[in-house]
Amino acid sequence: MDVKVTEKLTRSGGSYIYRDSMGGQTVEARLDLPYRIGSMVLSEVSVFINNEPLFREEIVLNTRQGKYDFRKSLEDWRPEERYLIPWLTFTEDLCGDVYDDFRKGADPVRLSDVSVEDSPVYKLEPYLIANTINTIFAPGGSAKSLTSLYWALLIDSASQGPAGHVQSGRVLILDYEDSASGYRKRLDKLRSGLNLPDSHQCLIEYRSCQEPLIRERREIRALRESRQYDTIIIDSLGLACGGGIEDSEQINNFMSALRYIIDDDATVLLISHTNKAGHMFGSAYIEHGSRAVFQLDAGKPTSSSELDITLFNTKANNVPRIAPSSYTINFGTDAISYSQKATSETSSASKMTIADLTLDLRKNNQSMTETEVVQRVASIKDKKVEEIEDDVERYLRQVSQGNDATVKQEPTPQSSDQWIKVEGSLYKNKDTGRIAKKSFDQKMRPVYTETGSTQGGSGG
Repeated sequence: MDVKVTEKLTRSGGSYIYRDSMGGQTVEARLDLPYRIGSMVLSEVSVFINNEPLFREEIVLNTRQGKYDFRKSLEDWRPEERYLIPWLTFTEDLCGDVYDDFRKGADPVRLSDVSVEDSPVYKLEPYLIANTINTIFAPGGSAKSLTSLYWALLIDSASQGPAGHVQSGRVLILDYEDSASGYRKRLDKLRSGLNLPDSHQCLIEYRSCQEPLIRERREIRALRESRQYDTIIIDSLGLACGGGIEDSEQINNFMSALRYIIDDDATVLLISHTNKAGHMFGSAYIEHGSRAVFQLDAGKPTSSSELDITLFNTKANNVPRIAPSSYTINFGTDAISYSQKATSETSSASKMTIADLTLDLRKNNQSMTETEVVQRVASIKDKKVEEIEDDVERYLRQVSQGNDATVKQEPTPQSSDQWIKVEGSLYKNKDTGRIAKKSFDQKMRPVYTETGSTQGGSGG
């Protein structure tokens, strides 16, 4: 929507158009979305005279030197003495008006007046939240790009997703690392793995990128609008932001440019990497700017042609956090396929929380007894049974009461560390030797009630 900022300045989305009549000629400047580097505010400007393009360059709007350089360029192209155009006035008015509006920010709106479309929460449930920024990260060679392409194909073909809803749409891949032929080879194998019919026309489009995204934000937004892309995959974040991924200001500028591109009308998946400690590489504002974040953990290859991957949901906004989910990727000669697998059966199981591991074992092994679940959790987490027994029993009780979706590892009113199981529901205090009967409160937390005995058994 176009907004008249001043008599000469119009804002269109995040861009600006400044138009003035000077020296008998119409001078127009079209400016991209401004962004900050330190104290400087920059924008790429294209200058037209009588609708004819003159030149284009990046300018600094709020420094004396920046305005001087811009005015000098104008003077070089159209000398003021010959064309009678007062470039000093033009430069000061243009830079001042744009900078003031940029610094002012958006006007407040009454929330009750904001129209809300009845649109799906997910683009691809449960991984991609619709019309916002999502991030997946993993070490190199972990199949994160392949998995992202698999998701793209599910969206393109409206195929059944891993957990239900998939909203079909048009996908654009902005690639900074690979080649179109490399993507095409993987796409063909994924199509075979999904058994898509020959009649399916794949509409996924690919764009090789060389410049940082912030420099191409206007072109990419125009592409999104003209070709009606509703999903954009960026591979990978570090190259797309032009380096400096640990710099908070650079990441904030990148996220601002990305929001300008999608304008609440497209879903983004950022692909990123881990640092040496195994955490997401870069500024914390990558996670802050994303609505959903998944860490992909590639397990040890189960064979020469199979690889297990697990997705850990490290952040979720406005949707429930999901438990870890796993897939086996089968790399065939002509096909690549994904099949779901219980995370407790993968090498990533030891990285699960006790709550998630307990639920996963119960969900996928209904015949296991409570004791077997406790022993299995202890084995996977490399813990002693008595260290995790109380927590596992509590989670299992919550499952039996239908509360498995809201299981949390919350503190207990009485520490289980001081109690050793004697038999049945009787426990012995390590310090006092007193015997207590174990029960659970309304929140299913363990409570120990002393029986008055220092012996095991019935307390007699």
